[in-house]
Amino acid sequence: MAQRIPLGLLVAIGAYVALRVLILATSFESVALPMYELYPMGTMAELLRQGIDFPVRWFYDNAAGQLLMGWLTVPVFGLFGSTYLALKLLPAALGLATLVLVWLVLDRHVSRRAAGLGALFVAVGPPTLAKYSLINSGNHFENLCFSSLALLLAYRWFADPAKPRAGLLAYACACGFAIFVFLGALIPVGILFGMHAGIRGLRRAARDLPVLAAGFVLGLAPLLVVNLATAGRGAGFLDAKFGGETSARGADVWARMGEFLGPALWRAGVFEDLGGVPRELLASLFLAAFVAAYAAAVPGVASSVLGCARRLAGPVPAPREELAAFERAKLAPFVIYLPLAALAYGISNFRLGGHATPVEIAGYRYYLPALLYAGILIAATADRWLAAGGTRRTAGIALLAATGIPCASSLGVPDWTCASTGVGSRLDGYNLAQLARALVSSRNAVPQSEIVARVRGLPEAARARTVLALGFNLGVARAETTVARGAPLALAEHLAPWPPEWHAALAQGLGHGLRFQARVRGAPPQAALDDARLVLTDDALLRDALERGLSRPNVGLPMPWETARILGENADVLEDRGSAARGFARGTRQTCRELVERGIPSDLAPALAVGRVAAAIAPD
Repeated sequence: MAQRIPLGLLVAIGAYVALRVLILATSFESVALPMYELYPMGTMAELLRQGIDFPVRWFYDNAAGQLLMGWLTVPVFGLFGSTYLALKLLPAALGLATLVLVWLVLDRHVSRRAAGLGALFVAVGPPTLAKYSLINSGNHFENLCFSSLALLLAYRWFADPAKPRAGLLAYACACGFAIFVFLGALIPVGILFGMHAGIRGLRRAARDLPVLAAGFVLGLAPLLVVNLATAGRGAGFLDAKFGGETSARGADVWARMGEFLGPALWRAGVFEDLGGVPRELLASLFLAAFVAAYAAAVPGVASSVLGCARRLAGPVPAPREELAAFERAKLAPFVIYLPLAALAYGISNFRLGGHATPVEIAGYRYYLPALLYAGILIAATADRWLAAGGTRRTAGIALLAATGIPCASSLGVPDWTCASTGVGSRLDGYNLAQLARALVSSRNAVPQSEIVARVRGLPEAARARTVLALGFNLGVARAETTVARGAPLALAEHLAPWPPEWHAALAQGLGHGLRFQARVRGAPPQAALDDARLVLTDDALLRDALERGLSRPNVGLPMPWETARILGENADVLEDRGSAARGFARGTRQTCRELVERGIPSDLAPALAVGRVAAAIAPD
């Protein structure tokens, strides 16, 4: 007879799925990070789906998980279409897998009640965790699934008296693959290997080493291949962040660690106001619960670490002693991770924060493992206190309340009025214009002749977007050394190396770039028009193309939550400059037409209104 799925797991799965469906349907903008999702993951998948030849190695930055997610997104696009909504189904599925893995770890090694609590935490945890389960970042959130799989397989092997070689190979392979997905997995994997040596003792660990190393190298092999193909780009990233002149070497490491463990940790959940309770109070409540659970686990973990240290050089432990050592150390990864992550941040040049609502969570992506491990510690500690009875039971209930109340703010992420639905299915899940980014990247060092050949070989629609984006990228780079410093930019000289039939599109891309630069420095779009006067050309068609590009700050259309602001700025320019901005008006008209064709309800009113203003200045 088939075994039933436990009720606690079913409830957690139901809560997980329901919350994600509501967020995607009613509050898509709260989980949209197009600059990190559409490229490379969505773009790579769409290229593969269309059969467009483009070297995969050019997409590689530092996290090979982005390549993996790109490949895995291909069948998702094939089944559901190449939409932004479809792009988010893969991280949602990996989040669900993480929930099940957490349940399995806690059910097998703590208790069924702890498993249910831990799974529910993954389902309705802090907004940072909940929102990131719908963001296809390729590494930060996706890493939780693969690291949790490595943890589950390692724990299964540690708890097996037979210590089968196949189990050892599987857990080592999972550890290597977790690092392939995300270099940050070095911390949890390192902890697991340290546990291995401490539990088994040096002699037995040495005998395990051939199988352990073989499995680890097997799992890590894709990363080795990618780095061989890119001249060690991953190693270069690590050096830049931790060892090079641009790292935090020589900075106040203790101060940075204090930031990571103090104010930034307090903000990391990015809680939202809940029923009149301010987010700051919710953050304090959750942090108090985390600290309480952490403090409760530290003595046992410290004792187990000391025992492991003594066992390293001691006699070969008996199998029963190994199992007892594992039982004492099973919470070690969740305790040890936080100080090691703080140390890694302290000696690096990573930055926290820097993003605004509704995607403020992006500034705290480095806390995703810490938040997950906080939930596991809280579940294990609450379970132990509840089982003890008396005042400890009361403390367990208080611990769950201090966790659950802040996490309930994730229920406020969906828009319960359903004012704007179906947005994600109307947006592309890729941005082929971003191919230009890979083509002009100094790391890829693509010769100009190859850039031209590859762009000419693209399908017509992709080629047109990519040429515009080349104009954007090349224009921004040139403008930073000329226009931004008040110096003129000779357009004919700037465009001369490129095919003449591309010049108008490259000039328009430069216009987009000037608008983008003005936006970055907080200046109004009128400043971009003033900057454009420093672009020198006698060609009326190129001048018109440049001015049309000034009508929006990117090659692609604005996201729906940006439309009203950008078109409002354009309306101010048209009112201010009037007939002196005919090219700008033509670009605005084109943008408004494309927005109406896209068909998102929130776009229609501003697009129709501003389109009429632009048409009055630059009629057909």
